[in-house]
Amino acid sequence: MIKNIEIGDLVKWFEYYADGDIVRDGGTGIVLEHISTRFKVFCTKKRLAQWFSIREIELIKKGTYK
Repeated sequence: MIKNIEIGDLVKWFEYYADGDIVRDGGTGIVLEHISTRFKVFCTKKRLAQWFSIREIELIKKGTYK
């Protein structure tokens, strides 16, 4: 699964229960950094930065970060 997500993009994030199928929590955030298929997202709902895998986020809008 290839997603064109970069630093500064607005994303929707999801947290799953341990089985990985049921969503426990979700919200929006801004991508701060990424390493391989992991993304550090500032979660506006929680007011903190958290790491997510590529399958736990979806692109909402491209950012203008340079």
